[in-house]
Amino acid sequence: MKRPDILARLSEADRAWRRTGARENFLRSVKWGCLILVGLVALDLIFQLGSSLRLLFGLAAVFTVAAFLIRNFYEAEIKSGSKEKIARLLEDRDESLGTKLMNVLQLEEQAEDESAPELTRNLAQRAIDEASEELEDRKFLPLTKSETMSRTAKRALIPVAAVILPLLFFGAIAKREFLRYVDPFGDHPPFSFTTLEIVTPNEEGSDIVYNKPATVEVEFSGHRPKELFLTVENADDPKVEPHVLPMFPQGEKRFVQEVERVQANLLVRAHTKSKRTRSEAREIGVILTPQLESAVVKIQPPAYTKQPPSARKIDLTRGTAPSVSVLTGSEIEFVLTSNRPLSESGAELQTTTNPKPSVLKLTPGEGEAVHKASAKLTAGESGRLKFDLRDVTGLPADKELAANLVVTHDLPPTITRTEPTTDGFIVDTYATNVAFRAADDYGLAQLRIHVGVNDKFRKPEVRHFIQDPVQRDALESERIAPREMGSIPGDIIFVFADVTDIRPDPQMTRSETLKLEVISEEQYNEYLRLQTEIKDLENKYATLHDELKELAEQQRDLAEKAAEE
Repeated sequence: MKRPDILARLSEADRAWRRTGARENFLRSVKWGCLILVGLVALDLIFQLGSSLRLLFGLAAVFTVAAFLIRNFYEAEIKSGSKEKIARLLEDRDESLGTKLMNVLQLEEQAEDESAPELTRNLAQRAIDEASEELEDRKFLPLTKSETMSRTAKRALIPVAAVILPLLFFGAIAKREFLRYVDPFGDHPPFSFTTLEIVTPNEEGSDIVYNKPATVEVEFSGHRPKELFLTVENADDPKVEPHVLPMFPQGEKRFVQEVERVQANLLVRAHTKSKRTRSEAREIGVILTPQLESAVVKIQPPAYTKQPPSARKIDLTRGTAPSVSVLTGSEIEFVLTSNRPLSESGAELQTTTNPKPSVLKLTPGEGEAVHKASAKLTAGESGRLKFDLRDVTGLPADKELAANLVVTHDLPPTITRTEPTTDGFIVDTYATNVAFRAADDYGLAQLRIHVGVNDKFRKPEVRHFIQDPVQRDALESERIAPREMGSIPGDIIFVFADVTDIRPDPQMTRSETLKLEVISEEQYNEYLRLQTEIKDLENKYATLHDELKELAEQQRDLAEKAAEE
């Protein structure tokens, strides 16, 4: 064996001895690693460390372990030891080596000493070669093995087992602590003997319509908490101060609370008063699409009708558009209330007579009324209204909002003669009343009764009606006395009436004309005599008819008997 080979074998033995030492050093340090791990868990379980402290302690533990491993790696793989030290170690562990290895190292120094005489260097070289040949079959690597490695490994298993075995019974706690240190700023509540879980909303969260309430339900296991609270945070703006709400028990295992008027994405957490027991956070999303909460139509009838204004709710979101019936000329205002603040938008009125729709403004309110928008129009034609409701961001409503506008008209008044119902005659010495009934849908203005003899009419009798409140129907009569009117038998009396309504442009309706022929008392008595005679004849004929009918029945009975015989 040549000189570089013996030196290489010594270097190889030194490296093997250092690796063995590094492994044994690592095994000895296992108990400290377990102690650090248990200490981190114990600190968090006892003091429920905050995110920053968990990050600080976790990084300190990682840096400590990393520094130890780097140092161990350096000792095992990079650092080189003294040849004399490994040589003495090998000679101590193998007495048969004597001092041969140390002698070789001393001879090596002489052989490499250029200041020494050539003869001395050659003699040293020869001695090294002889020693190398003698040590050629000796195995150095087995001599570097640690005699205490097995015992050290067994001792290292004790703290490892002391840490691992409890995991079989407290795996959930270990998992939670692992997550709290690996992800210190994540949503990982600390361990508590009471476990809180938000069941509503679930893990996937829930979406709530803007400005609507959201129900949060929490179930607990383990020790029953005396009281629970709900912390609500704005997920969109962390600068907004969270607010805390008390929760109310519901049943044996549940607490509940309602978050009113959700207007932003929220994070909710349930916790005890001390916050030592907390749940994981749940998300409540907000649907920003504007929703129609209510629609009210306000109607102001024309002033002449003296009708009070009215207001009623209508449903614009149902499948069939509601109908709004108004009198022509009425002022209409549609007030739409949304869950979202509204911006100025519009509405369209499509009528049957105009192919181009009329465009209306849908104007939002101010201040607290920003959730309301109104559109005004004057009723002129029937049609279909469509509302384009938009919020302040420009989002349109999720459903079509429409209503049918039905415009009615002020109908002409009606008038009928109630007494007498037909034309006839009147005795010149007799007096009677001619009555008329008038009606109008919004109010009567006046009624005039016209009386004339042989086509010559006197000044009409005018009846004015009450205007406050308006009068919608009336019964008026006029006394007709022929002799007082200067009529004689043979004259014809004409009577009719007309009525007008209260519309600014009045509408008039006229009744049928009544014709009464004036007769004398003698003519009337003759008429009565003729009526009596006619009645007597009718009675006689009726009696004769009954007798003939009875005789016919008797004859039929006789014929039937004769046929039987």
